[in-house]
Parts: sequence; C-alpha cells; structure tokens
Amino acid sequence: MPYTEVSKLESDGQLYCKYDDQKDIYAGLISELTEAVGMIDESEPAFTSGDVIFDGDASQWKKFGNSLKCRLAIHLSKVDSNWKQYIAEALASGVMEGNEDAALFTYAATGNDYCKFYEGWYVDGRNDFTVTNQFFNLLSGVKDDLNGKSHPWEGTEDPRLRIYIGDNGTKGFPYGVSSALSAAVRTGTPNWYYYPPCFVANMDFAVPLMTYAELKFILSEYNGFSVSDYQEGIEASLDFWGAVNGELIDEAVKTAYIDAVSKNVNAEAVAVQKYIDLFLNGTEAWTEIRRTGYPEQLVRPGEVTTIIDGTPYTFEPLSDVKGDIISRVKYPTNESTLNGANWTEAVSKLQDGTNNYYSKMFWDVRTSKYDHPANK
Repeated sequence: MPYTEVSKLESDGQLYCKYDDQKDIYAGLISELTEAVGMIDESEPAFTSGDVIFDGDASQWKKFGNSLKCRLAIHLSKVDSNWKQYIAEALASGVMEGNEDAALFTYAATGNDYCKFYEGWYVDGRNDFTVTNQFFNLLSGVKDDLNGKSHPWEGTEDPRLRIYIGDNGTKGFPYGVSSALSAAVRTGTPNWYYYPPCFVANMDFAVPLMTYAELKFILSEYNGFSVSDYQEGIEASLDFWGAVNGELIDEAVKTAYIDAVSKNVNAEAVAVQKYIDLFLNGTEAWTEIRRTGYPEQLVRPGEVTTIIDGTPYTFEPLSDVKGDIISRVKYPTNESTLNGANWTEAVSKLQDGTNNYYSKMFWDVRTSKYDHPANK
C-alpha cells in the first residue's frame, strides 16, 4: 500500500504514490514508533487539549507507543528473527502496567460525535449488531458438535459472557446464513440478537484501541507461553470488562475461571484468550486469526453454521475467497483509475496477479486454513 510517498504533494512533483512492500512498511512503523516514543518528554503534557484518549498524559502515551511496538512485533513473529528484540526494546523503554493504561477512544455524549454502535441502533435503527452463535458457544464452554470440534475449556462458562451480551436471553446469531434467513430470524425471534442493546450502545462509550490484557498475552507468547503472563492477562481482561460494564467480577469467580483455563497453557490457549479479549477490536482479532490459525471454533466455509427447526444451514462463502476466511481486503476500484500504474504494479505481486481476497499477508505463513505453524 502507499506509505513513504503519501505525504508528498504536487509541489514536490509527486502526483501518484508508489505502493510499498508490507515488510518495508512494518519496518518503517516500528522505526517511527521508536522515534516518536523517544521524543516524548514525560515532564510535560503530551497535549494541552483535545486528547480524548489519555487527557494529555505523556507517560501513558509513551507506554501506549511501546505497547503498540509489541503488537507489531508479534505480528512478525514467524517472519522476522528480530521480533523479540523489538519487544525487549519496548519493555526497556516502558509499556502498559495495568488497566489504567489501556488506550480507549472516548466518544462525545453530546452532538453528533457519538459512538458508532449507538448510531447503528438509535440513529440507523439496525438490529443486526450481535455476537455469533459460535462466539456465544465459545464463551459458554460448549463444543461444536455440528462440525465435530472440541473446546479448549469445555463446560467452563466465561464470566465475560454476560458482560458482552447481557442477561436478555441472547444466544448468538447464525453466522453466514442467507439474507432472507437472517431477516426472518431478526424479525421473528428477538432472543437471537441483542435486545435491548448492550452497554456498547451508549453515546459516549469508550472503545478500546489496546488493552493491558492484550499486551500480557503478547508477553506470554514472547516468554515461551508463560503461565504467569497468561493468567495476568486473563485477570486484567476480566477486571477491565467488568469495570466497563459497571460491575466487577467476584474474586472467587475470577479465581475459579483462571484455574479452569490454565490446565494447559499453550499456543491455542493464549490465542483464544487474546481473541476473547479483543471483543470490539475486530481488525486485530482478524489479524490474529490469520497469524495463528486460532480459534478453531470459528465456523469455516462448508461447515454447518446452525440448525433451525431441524434444518442444518451450511456456511457458503463467495466463490472468490478460495474457501477460507479472507486473507486480505481488495484494493478499492478507484485506486485502479486514480493511481493506475502503481496499482497495476502492486496487483502483479499478488497471487495469480489479480486483485483478490486470498493473497496472504507476508506474516501469514500458514499452509492451510487449520495450520498453526510454530506459534513460538
């Protein structure tokens, strides 16, 4: 994608931006983060006004910058031998130390700058924002008998289940079904979806950009799937989402849950717990699905997504995704007309030389949809 030339103008003689390779972009981002963090003076406010994330706290911006460096580094864990060095540098400089350091984008409670979840429910009048039944079952501790899949913690209900979806009878929406069936379910069976809307629909909801729990799961993988980092990550996630919901999870409940999901701390456990914590951060969750291959409990194309009135419904993908969760998003059509020469060169580097959904990111080295290559 365009990166190094995007800030140049016609006055610089630069009308069309070249596309930089992913490897070079990641190297540039890590370098820029390192430089930016080094410029922060913690004795001065980072901003004097307008900071809806950290209210001008320079130290928290520094921790966030270093924690983002850890996120980028873990993306590269299978393709860059220096990934642990990047994390070591970030740790030495200072990363998030608790939930109070989480980066949250807080929307306005007045005017039109409100949370998009609020806009979806109350402005656009939509009723199709919900969790899938696969995610519901993952949190419920229920294995996927429809597709013969196990559950890493079968029989253990996640305390975040009722935080994420409430106590309104919601059981998760059928995933990948036809528009007609989707409309029928939404209209005829209210308990398939959020009703009433859950806490994310507040005008001034603070959407997490990065949580302390995510950092701890990164550090668990960095430390060879460390049990202590893993457990601290789960505890941080439970505390964070409990506080967001306005009701902290009971200590005994937390302890019992952490014990139950710590019997076998490995690549799958860390990846699935991170996936659960990334609730509302779909882009990063998608990245982790492609990088690790987990959770296996996701329904895949060709698998049964739900049974309604005795009828099984199979997830049928669009024909041009090659039978898996998409590996990338296509370039928008206007790039081919507005930046044609550079677009054509970039597309030529993709699999089959076409603008497709299935060319993998350079850090995605899985050889098939279920491979989990050396998550270490």
